[in-house]
Amino acid sequence: MEVGSQLVHFINELYELYPSLTLQELYIFGESYGGHYIPAMATRLTQAGIKVSGVGIGDGWISPKAQVHSWSSYAYSAGVIDQKQYDTVFNLETEFINKIDAGQYDQALDTFNNFRSIASQYIPDISNVRNFSS
Repeated sequence: MEVGSQLVHFINELYELYPSLTLQELYIFGESYGGHYIPAMATRLTQAGIKVSGVGIGDGWISPKAQVHSWSSYAYSAGVIDQKQYDTVFNLETEFINKIDAGQYDQALDTFNNFRSIASQYIPDISNVRNFSS
């Protein structure tokens, strides 16, 4: 059974057990890979006639190619990394994207892990450059 169908079943059962909840607004939240699941779940609930008042996605992993390829530019423009570090990180980002485009997903994952390892030497928390302090 797909996740969307399971969620519809769960919400219907929840509303059956606690009818007063049908008077409350329903919001769905997720994080990271939830960037894929949350919109699909909200769509499935809506298709099943369940009103969804809103969704929220924190640090969503929606488009790995677009997101990874923005890290070097963002870190460089924020002054977190220098030109040499930028070049290193940018080249790894490009390698990651090329492997995805070639359908080499296992190798892309290896490159991504290498990218994170190297980038973390320059940026203590690569997923959150806002936390950078010198």
